Amino acid sequence: MEKTDYIRAFIASIGAYLSVKLGVLLPVLIMLTVVMIIDYSTGILDAIKRGEINSKTGMWGIVKKLLYGVAVAVGMVVDWTILEVASNMGINIPIGTFFGLLLMN
Repeated sequence: MEKTDYIRAFIASIGAYLSVKLGVLLPVLIMLTVVMIIDYSTGILDAIKRGEINSKTGMWGIVKKLLYGVAVAVGMVVDWTILEVASNMGINIPIGTFFGLLLMN
């Protein structure tokens, strides 16, 4: 196999693993990531256009995006905790995620 085949197989296996673990949240997380990248990129372009580009402001934009990710991760952990506790108590909750999706809106 060529090197590119190994790289493709590696990327496909990561995608399959994330799809199994995240389920319905994976496409939403991908869309959120794409939108955050577009938002940051357009912010940089606007700052360049106005001549106000600043590394401190740019770093704060990255920090805000990372904190959005932390908030979504906390929501996913809360979902997992609720489902695990309910399962141990014998309660069946038919929905797999709520707070993770709620925080993305």
